[in-house]
Amino acid sequence: MLACDLPEAGVRRVSALPTAAEPAGFWSGVAVWVDKPHVVNRRLTGAKEVARIWTNHRVISTMLQQPRVFAGLSEESLQKRLADMKMEGRNEAEGDDLELIIRDLLPRQLERAKVVREVVVLDHPRITAWFIPLGSSCHGDTESEQSYKSYRFVYSEDQTGKTIALDILSPPGVAAAHSPDRNCSTGGAAVHSPDRNCSTGGAAVHTAEDDRKCSPGGAAVHSAEDDGICSPTTKWLCDHLLPKIAKWSADVAPGGRRRVQALVPIDRYNIRYQQLKRKYGRRMMQVWPDVTTTDPEKFVYEDIAIATYLLLLWEEERSRLRLEEKQSFVDLGCGNGLLVYILAQEGHPGKGIDVRKRTTWDIFGQGTVLQMSEVVSMFDQQTLQKLKSECGGLLTLLFNRLQVFVRGCPS
Repeated sequence: MLACDLPEAGVRRVSALPTAAEPAGFWSGVAVWVDKPHVVNRRLTGAKEVARIWTNHRVISTMLQQPRVFAGLSEESLQKRLADMKMEGRNEAEGDDLELIIRDLLPRQLERAKVVREVVVLDHPRITAWFIPLGSSCHGDTESEQSYKSYRFVYSEDQTGKTIALDILSPPGVAAAHSPDRNCSTGGAAVHSPDRNCSTGGAAVHTAEDDRKCSPGGAAVHSAEDDGICSPTTKWLCDHLLPKIAKWSADVAPGGRRRVQALVPIDRYNIRYQQLKRKYGRRMMQVWPDVTTTDPEKFVYEDIAIATYLLLLWEEERSRLRLEEKQSFVDLGCGNGLLVYILAQEGHPGKGIDVRKRTTWDIFGQGTVLQMSEVVSMFDQQTLQKLKSECGGLLTLLFNRLQVFVRGCPS
Protein backbone atom coordinates (compact mmCIF):
# COMPACT_ATOMS: atom_id res chain seq x y z
CA MET A 1 0.00 0.00 0.00
CA LEU A 2 1.29 3.42 -0.91
CA ALA A 3 2.07 6.13 1.53
CA CYS A 4 -0.14 9.13 1.10
CA ASP A 5 1.13 11.04 -1.95
CA LEU A 6 -0.74 14.21 -1.04
CA PRO A 7 0.36 15.89 2.19
CA GLU A 8 -2.45 17.43 4.18
CA ALA A 9 -0.62 20.76 3.96
CA GLY A 10 -1.08 20.64 0.20
CA VAL A 11 -4.86 20.89 0.40
CA ARG A 12 -6.61 24.21 0.77
CA ARG A 13 -10.36 24.27 1.34
CA VAL A 14 -11.65 27.40 -0.36
CA SER A 15 -15.41 26.98 -0.18
CA ALA A 16 -18.25 24.70 0.90
CA LEU A 17 -21.99 24.82 0.27
CA PRO A 18 -24.84 23.11 2.12
CA THR A 19 -26.81 20.60 0.10
CA ALA A 20 -29.89 18.43 0.38
CA ALA A 21 -28.45 15.91 -2.07
CA GLU A 22 -27.71 12.30 -1.29
CA PRO A 23 -24.42 10.74 -2.45
CA ALA A 24 -26.10 9.41 -5.61
CA GLY A 25 -27.19 12.95 -6.43
CA PHE A 26 -23.64 14.21 -5.88
CA TRP A 27 -22.32 11.73 -8.42
CA SER A 28 -25.03 12.74 -10.89
CA GLY A 29 -23.98 16.37 -10.48
CA VAL A 30 -20.31 15.56 -10.95
CA ALA A 31 -21.21 13.54 -14.06
CA VAL A 32 -22.60 16.65 -15.74
CA TRP A 33 -19.28 18.45 -15.29
CA VAL A 34 -17.32 15.39 -16.43
CA ASP A 35 -19.38 14.72 -19.55
CA LYS A 36 -20.57 18.21 -20.53
CA PRO A 37 -18.24 20.89 -19.14
CA HIS A 38 -19.32 23.35 -21.84
CA VAL A 39 -22.71 23.86 -20.17
CA VAL A 40 -20.98 25.96 -17.50
CA ASN A 41 -17.66 26.86 -19.14
CA ARG A 42 -18.68 28.55 -22.37
CA ARG A 43 -15.07 28.73 -23.51
CA LEU A 44 -15.11 24.98 -24.09
CA THR A 45 -16.76 23.07 -26.90
CA GLY A 46 -16.91 20.04 -24.66
CA ALA A 47 -14.80 17.14 -23.44
CA LYS A 48 -13.70 14.03 -25.26
CA GLU A 49 -13.45 10.91 -23.14
CA VAL A 50 -10.16 9.24 -23.98
CA ALA A 51 -10.22 6.38 -21.46
CA ARG A 52 -12.33 5.07 -18.59
CA ILE A 53 -11.42 2.17 -16.31
CA TRP A 54 -11.93 0.97 -12.75
CA THR A 55 -8.56 0.74 -11.12
CA ASN A 56 -6.62 1.24 -7.89
CA HIS A 57 -4.39 3.84 -6.27
CA ARG A 58 -1.20 2.16 -7.41
CA VAL A 59 -2.01 2.53 -11.12
CA ILE A 60 -3.12 6.14 -10.74
CA SER A 61 -0.04 7.07 -8.73
CA THR A 62 2.23 5.52 -11.35
CA MET A 63 0.46 7.40 -14.12
CA LEU A 64 0.62 10.76 -12.35
CA GLN A 65 4.37 10.37 -11.89
CA GLN A 66 4.69 10.50 -15.70
CA PRO A 67 2.45 13.42 -16.75
CA ARG A 68 4.53 14.25 -19.82
CA VAL A 69 4.18 10.73 -21.14
CA PHE A 70 0.44 10.40 -20.64
CA ALA A 71 -0.35 13.91 -21.87
CA GLY A 72 1.17 13.12 -25.24
CA LEU A 73 -0.13 9.60 -25.91
CA SER A 74 -2.70 8.96 -28.61
CA GLU A 75 -6.06 7.57 -27.54
CA GLU A 76 -5.21 4.01 -28.62
CA SER A 77 -1.75 4.07 -27.03
CA LEU A 78 -3.13 5.51 -23.80
CA GLN A 79 -5.77 2.82 -23.45
CA LYS A 80 -3.21 0.08 -24.09
CA ARG A 81 -0.78 1.61 -21.60
CA LEU A 82 -3.44 1.79 -18.90
CA ALA A 83 -4.50 -1.81 -19.51
CA ASP A 84 -0.88 -2.98 -19.24
CA MET A 85 -0.33 -0.97 -16.05
CA LYS A 86 -3.47 -2.38 -14.51
CA MET A 87 -2.32 -5.94 -15.14
CA GLU A 88 1.21 -5.23 -13.90
CA GLY A 89 -0.05 -3.48 -10.77
CA ARG A 90 -2.61 -6.13 -9.87
CA ASN A 91 -2.70 -6.60 -6.11
CA GLU A 92 -5.23 -8.99 -4.61
CA ALA A 93 -5.22 -7.02 -1.36
CA GLU A 94 -6.18 -3.83 -3.15
CA GLY A 95 -9.49 -3.69 -5.00
CA ASP A 96 -10.37 -1.57 -8.01
CA ASP A 97 -12.49 0.99 -6.17
CA LEU A 98 -11.51 4.09 -8.15
CA GLU A 99 -13.15 5.12 -11.41
CA LEU A 100 -10.47 6.67 -13.60
CA ILE A 101 -11.48 8.90 -16.50
CA ILE A 102 -9.06 10.63 -18.82
CA ARG A 103 -10.63 13.41 -20.84
CA ASP A 104 -9.44 16.04 -23.29
CA LEU A 105 -10.90 19.50 -22.66
CA LEU A 106 -11.61 21.11 -26.03
CA PRO A 107 -11.40 24.92 -26.24
CA ARG A 108 -13.70 26.78 -28.61
CA GLN A 109 -10.84 28.87 -29.96
CA LEU A 110 -8.34 26.28 -31.09
CA GLU A 111 -6.06 28.95 -32.49
CA ARG A 112 -5.68 30.55 -29.04
CA ALA A 113 -5.69 27.62 -26.62
CA LYS A 114 -4.64 24.00 -26.79
CA VAL A 115 -6.49 20.89 -25.81
CA VAL A 116 -5.80 20.04 -22.17
CA ARG A 117 -5.68 16.42 -21.03
CA GLU A 118 -7.09 15.89 -17.56
CA VAL A 119 -7.28 12.98 -15.14
CA VAL A 120 -10.59 12.60 -13.32
CA VAL A 121 -10.63 10.23 -10.34
CA LEU A 122 -13.99 9.34 -8.85
CA ASP A 123 -13.25 7.97 -5.39
CA HIS A 124 -16.61 6.35 -4.68
CA PRO A 125 -15.87 5.05 -1.15
CA ARG A 126 -14.85 8.55 -0.02
CA ILE A 127 -17.40 10.41 -2.19
CA THR A 128 -14.66 12.59 -3.63
CA ALA A 129 -14.03 13.65 -7.23
CA TRP A 130 -10.51 14.73 -8.22
CA PHE A 131 -9.65 16.77 -11.32
CA ILE A 132 -5.92 16.71 -12.13
CA PRO A 133 -4.61 18.24 -15.40
CA LEU A 134 -1.72 16.44 -17.05
CA GLY A 135 -0.99 19.23 -19.54
CA SER A 136 -1.49 19.71 -23.25
CA SER A 137 -2.40 16.56 -25.18
CA CYS A 138 -0.62 17.91 -28.26
CA HIS A 139 1.92 15.09 -28.19
CA GLY A 140 4.78 16.13 -26.02
CA ASP A 141 3.87 19.79 -25.59
CA THR A 142 3.71 20.02 -21.82
CA GLU A 143 5.56 23.28 -21.49
CA SER A 144 2.78 24.80 -19.39
CA GLU A 145 1.87 21.90 -17.11
CA GLN A 146 3.00 23.80 -14.02
CA SER A 147 0.26 26.39 -14.58
CA TYR A 148 -2.66 23.98 -14.38
CA LYS A 149 -4.72 23.81 -11.22
CA SER A 150 -5.81 20.57 -9.56
CA TYR A 151 -8.93 20.54 -7.43
CA ARG A 152 -11.48 18.20 -5.90
CA PHE A 153 -15.09 18.14 -4.75
CA VAL A 154 -15.85 16.40 -1.47
CA TYR A 155 -19.30 15.32 -0.27
CA SER A 156 -19.65 14.96 3.49
CA GLU A 157 -22.39 14.54 6.08
CA ASP A 158 -22.28 15.07 9.84
CA GLN A 159 -24.61 16.16 12.63
CA THR A 160 -24.78 19.69 11.19
CA GLY A 161 -25.92 18.55 7.76
CA LYS A 162 -24.61 17.72 4.30
CA THR A 163 -22.07 19.77 2.39
CA ILE A 164 -20.22 19.81 -0.92
CA ALA A 165 -16.77 21.33 -0.51
CA LEU A 166 -14.18 22.56 -2.97
CA ASP A 167 -10.49 21.94 -2.23
CA ILE A 168 -7.62 23.40 -4.22
CA LEU A 169 -4.47 21.32 -4.34
CA SER A 170 -1.56 23.70 -4.00
CA PRO A 171 1.09 24.65 -4.71
CA PRO A 172 0.26 23.90 -8.36
CA GLY A 173 3.22 21.64 -8.97
CA VAL A 174 3.58 18.57 -11.10
CA ALA A 175 0.52 16.35 -10.98
CA ALA A 176 2.49 13.51 -9.42
CA ALA A 177 2.22 15.26 -6.09
CA HIS A 178 -1.55 15.20 -6.34
CA SER A 179 -2.30 11.51 -6.47
CA PRO A 180 -5.24 10.55 -4.25
CA ASP A 181 -4.52 7.69 -1.89
CA ARG A 182 -6.62 5.58 0.43
CA ASN A 183 -4.60 6.91 3.40
CA CYS A 184 -5.77 10.46 2.71
CA SER A 185 -8.89 11.42 4.59
CA THR A 186 -12.06 12.30 2.74
CA GLY A 187 -12.20 15.76 4.16
CA GLY A 188 -8.61 16.57 3.32
CA ALA A 189 -6.83 19.31 5.21
CA ALA A 190 -8.10 21.53 7.95
CA VAL A 191 -10.40 24.18 6.55
CA HIS A 192 -8.64 27.40 5.66
CA SER A 193 -10.34 30.74 5.30
CA PRO A 194 -11.63 31.26 1.75
CA ASP A 195 -9.11 32.45 -0.77
CA ARG A 196 -9.13 36.19 -1.24
CA ASN A 197 -9.74 35.68 -4.93
CA CYS A 198 -12.79 33.59 -4.20
CA SER A 199 -15.66 35.82 -3.22
CA THR A 200 -19.06 34.33 -2.63
CA GLY A 201 -20.98 37.31 -3.86
CA GLY A 202 -19.21 38.29 -7.07
CA ALA A 203 -19.21 36.62 -10.44
CA ALA A 204 -16.09 35.72 -12.33
CA VAL A 205 -15.65 38.08 -15.25
CA HIS A 206 -13.81 36.85 -18.34
CA THR A 207 -12.38 39.60 -20.52
CA ALA A 208 -10.46 39.81 -23.74
CA GLU A 209 -7.35 40.04 -21.59
CA ASP A 210 -8.17 36.60 -20.20
CA ASP A 211 -8.28 35.22 -23.73
CA ARG A 212 -4.87 36.69 -24.53
CA LYS A 213 -3.31 34.78 -21.68
CA CYS A 214 -3.27 31.69 -23.85
CA SER A 215 -0.77 32.58 -26.51
CA PRO A 216 -1.55 31.99 -30.21
CA GLY A 217 0.93 29.15 -30.01
CA GLY A 218 -1.21 27.53 -27.39
CA ALA A 219 1.04 27.57 -24.34
CA ALA A 220 -0.75 28.62 -21.20
CA VAL A 221 0.66 31.33 -18.98
CA HIS A 222 2.74 30.23 -16.03
CA SER A 223 0.35 31.21 -13.29
CA ALA A 224 -2.39 28.98 -11.97
CA GLU A 225 -4.63 31.96 -11.19
CA ASP A 226 -4.40 33.61 -14.62
CA ASP A 227 -5.89 31.40 -17.26
CA GLY A 228 -9.63 30.84 -17.43
CA ILE A 229 -9.53 28.44 -20.37
CA CYS A 230 -6.65 26.04 -19.85
CA SER A 231 -6.95 26.11 -16.08
CA PRO A 232 -9.95 27.50 -14.19
CA THR A 233 -9.25 30.23 -11.67
CA THR A 234 -10.01 29.71 -8.00
CA LYS A 235 -12.61 32.46 -8.20
CA TRP A 236 -14.35 30.81 -11.15
CA LEU A 237 -14.36 27.43 -9.42
CA CYS A 238 -15.92 29.01 -6.32
CA ASP A 239 -18.36 31.41 -7.92
CA HIS A 240 -19.50 29.31 -10.85
CA LEU A 241 -18.57 25.64 -10.79
CA LEU A 242 -19.17 24.77 -7.13
CA PRO A 243 -22.70 26.28 -7.12
CA LYS A 244 -23.46 24.39 -10.34
CA ILE A 245 -22.24 21.09 -8.88
CA ALA A 246 -24.42 21.73 -5.80
CA LYS A 247 -27.44 22.61 -7.95
CA TRP A 248 -27.06 19.64 -10.27
CA SER A 249 -26.58 17.33 -7.30
CA ALA A 250 -29.89 18.46 -5.82
CA ASP A 251 -31.83 18.72 -9.09
CA VAL A 252 -30.78 15.58 -10.94
CA ALA A 253 -32.79 12.58 -9.82
CA PRO A 254 -30.52 9.96 -8.23
CA GLY A 255 -30.19 6.71 -10.04
CA GLY A 256 -26.67 6.58 -11.29
CA ARG A 257 -24.83 8.00 -14.22
CA ARG A 258 -26.89 8.91 -17.26
CA ARG A 259 -24.54 9.22 -20.20
CA VAL A 260 -25.29 10.33 -23.73
CA GLN A 261 -24.08 8.29 -26.67
CA ALA A 262 -22.53 10.82 -29.03
CA LEU A 263 -23.04 10.09 -32.73
CA VAL A 264 -20.28 12.50 -33.74
CA PRO A 265 -16.81 12.61 -32.10
CA ILE A 266 -16.67 15.91 -30.28
CA ASP A 267 -13.06 16.66 -31.25
CA ARG A 268 -13.89 16.29 -34.95
CA TYR A 269 -17.02 18.37 -34.44
CA ASN A 270 -15.00 21.14 -32.82
CA ILE A 271 -12.48 21.31 -35.66
CA ARG A 272 -15.12 21.27 -38.42
CA TYR A 273 -17.31 23.82 -36.64
CA GLN A 274 -14.40 26.26 -36.40
CA GLN A 275 -13.67 25.76 -40.10
CA LEU A 276 -17.27 26.43 -41.15
CA LYS A 277 -17.53 29.35 -38.76
CA ARG A 278 -14.55 31.03 -40.42
CA LYS A 279 -15.84 30.17 -43.89
CA TYR A 280 -19.44 31.35 -43.52
CA GLY A 281 -19.92 33.06 -40.17
CA ARG A 282 -18.30 36.46 -40.64
CA ARG A 283 -19.74 37.00 -44.13
CA MET A 284 -23.25 36.08 -43.05
CA MET A 285 -23.00 38.24 -39.94
CA GLN A 286 -22.20 41.19 -42.21
CA VAL A 287 -25.04 40.77 -44.71
CA TRP A 288 -27.70 39.48 -42.32
CA PRO A 289 -28.82 42.84 -40.86
CA ASP A 290 -29.35 44.20 -44.39
CA VAL A 291 -32.12 41.72 -45.17
CA THR A 292 -33.77 40.77 -41.88
CA THR A 293 -34.33 42.01 -38.34
CA THR A 294 -33.76 38.57 -36.80
CA ASP A 295 -30.77 38.09 -34.52
CA PRO A 296 -27.76 36.97 -36.60
CA GLU A 297 -25.89 35.75 -33.50
CA LYS A 298 -28.61 33.19 -32.89
CA PHE A 299 -29.49 32.04 -36.39
CA VAL A 300 -26.14 32.13 -38.18
CA TYR A 301 -24.09 30.16 -35.66
CA GLU A 302 -26.98 27.85 -34.83
CA ASP A 303 -27.27 26.77 -38.46
CA ILE A 304 -23.50 26.43 -38.79
CA ALA A 305 -23.59 24.09 -35.78
CA ILE A 306 -26.40 22.00 -37.31
CA ALA A 307 -24.58 21.85 -40.65
CA THR A 308 -21.41 20.68 -38.90
CA TYR A 309 -23.27 17.84 -37.23
CA LEU A 310 -24.96 16.71 -40.45
CA LEU A 311 -21.80 16.87 -42.54
CA LEU A 312 -19.94 14.67 -40.07
CA LEU A 313 -22.83 12.21 -39.85
CA TRP A 314 -22.93 11.95 -43.62
CA GLU A 315 -19.16 11.52 -43.84
CA GLU A 316 -19.37 8.61 -41.42
CA GLU A 317 -22.22 7.08 -43.41
CA ARG A 318 -20.33 7.35 -46.70
CA SER A 319 -17.31 5.68 -45.13
CA ARG A 320 -19.38 2.93 -43.52
CA LEU A 321 -21.43 2.18 -46.66
CA ARG A 322 -18.57 2.90 -49.08
CA LEU A 323 -20.53 5.57 -50.89
CA GLU A 324 -18.84 7.91 -53.34
CA GLU A 325 -21.58 10.46 -54.01
CA LYS A 326 -22.52 12.94 -51.34
CA GLN A 327 -25.99 12.52 -49.88
CA SER A 328 -28.88 14.66 -51.10
CA PHE A 329 -31.52 16.10 -48.80
CA VAL A 330 -34.79 17.97 -48.43
CA ASP A 331 -35.18 20.45 -45.57
CA LEU A 332 -38.87 20.81 -44.73
CA GLY A 333 -39.65 24.07 -42.98
CA CYS A 334 -36.28 25.50 -44.00
CA GLY A 335 -36.99 28.97 -42.58
CA ASN A 336 -34.21 31.42 -43.43
CA GLY A 337 -32.55 28.92 -45.78
CA LEU A 338 -29.03 29.29 -44.40
CA LEU A 339 -28.69 25.62 -43.52
CA VAL A 340 -29.65 24.63 -47.08
CA TYR A 341 -27.10 27.12 -48.43
CA ILE A 342 -24.24 25.76 -46.30
CA LEU A 343 -25.00 22.12 -47.11
CA ALA A 344 -25.22 22.94 -50.83
CA GLN A 345 -21.94 24.86 -50.71
CA GLU A 346 -20.32 21.82 -49.07
CA GLY A 347 -21.35 19.68 -52.04
CA HIS A 348 -24.65 18.12 -50.96
CA PRO A 349 -27.42 18.57 -53.55
CA GLY A 350 -30.72 19.46 -51.95
CA LYS A 351 -33.53 21.91 -51.53
CA GLY A 352 -35.35 23.78 -48.81
CA ILE A 353 -39.12 24.07 -48.69
CA ASP A 354 -41.32 26.34 -46.62
CA VAL A 355 -44.87 27.66 -46.75
CA ARG A 356 -43.64 31.26 -47.26
CA LYS A 357 -40.58 32.97 -48.64
CA ARG A 358 -38.09 34.66 -46.29
CA THR A 359 -36.20 37.86 -47.07
CA THR A 360 -32.91 36.03 -46.55
CA TRP A 361 -33.49 33.71 -49.50
CA ASP A 362 -32.34 36.33 -52.02
CA ILE A 363 -28.79 36.56 -50.62
CA PHE A 364 -27.86 32.94 -51.32
CA GLY A 365 -27.86 32.95 -55.13
CA GLN A 366 -29.05 30.44 -57.69
CA GLY A 367 -26.98 27.58 -56.33
CA THR A 368 -29.32 27.28 -53.33
CA VAL A 369 -32.72 25.81 -54.16
CA LEU A 370 -35.43 27.28 -51.92
CA GLN A 371 -39.11 26.85 -52.72
CA MET A 372 -42.51 27.81 -51.39
CA SER A 373 -44.91 24.90 -51.24
CA GLU A 374 -47.67 23.28 -49.27
CA VAL A 375 -45.31 20.48 -48.36
CA VAL A 376 -48.02 17.91 -47.80
CA SER A 377 -48.65 17.84 -51.56
CA MET A 378 -45.09 16.68 -52.20
CA PHE A 379 -45.49 13.27 -50.56
CA ASP A 380 -47.29 10.18 -51.71
CA GLN A 381 -49.77 8.45 -49.45
CA GLN A 382 -47.31 5.77 -48.32
CA THR A 383 -44.74 8.37 -47.18
CA LEU A 384 -47.39 10.36 -45.34
CA GLN A 385 -48.54 7.19 -43.58
CA LYS A 386 -44.97 6.50 -42.42
CA LEU A 387 -44.66 10.06 -41.14
CA LYS A 388 -47.89 9.64 -39.24
CA SER A 389 -46.94 6.33 -37.65
CA GLU A 390 -43.31 7.17 -36.86
CA CYS A 391 -43.40 10.89 -36.12
CA GLY A 392 -46.99 11.76 -35.29
CA GLY A 393 -47.66 13.22 -38.72
CA LEU A 394 -46.16 15.90 -40.93
CA LEU A 395 -48.14 18.70 -39.28
CA THR A 396 -46.88 17.64 -35.87
CA LEU A 397 -43.31 17.89 -37.13
CA LEU A 398 -43.86 21.31 -38.67
CA PHE A 399 -45.77 22.73 -35.72
CA ASN A 400 -42.94 21.64 -33.44
CA ARG A 401 -40.49 23.47 -35.71
CA LEU A 402 -38.45 20.32 -36.30
CA GLN A 403 -36.36 20.07 -39.43
CA VAL A 404 -36.82 16.84 -41.34
CA PHE A 405 -34.07 15.56 -43.61
CA VAL A 406 -35.30 13.15 -46.26
CA ARG A 407 -32.65 11.29 -48.26
CA GLY A 408 -33.13 11.66 -51.99
CA CYS A 409 -34.51 14.84 -53.53
CA PRO A 410 -37.70 14.67 -55.58
CA SER A 411 -37.01 15.59 -59.16
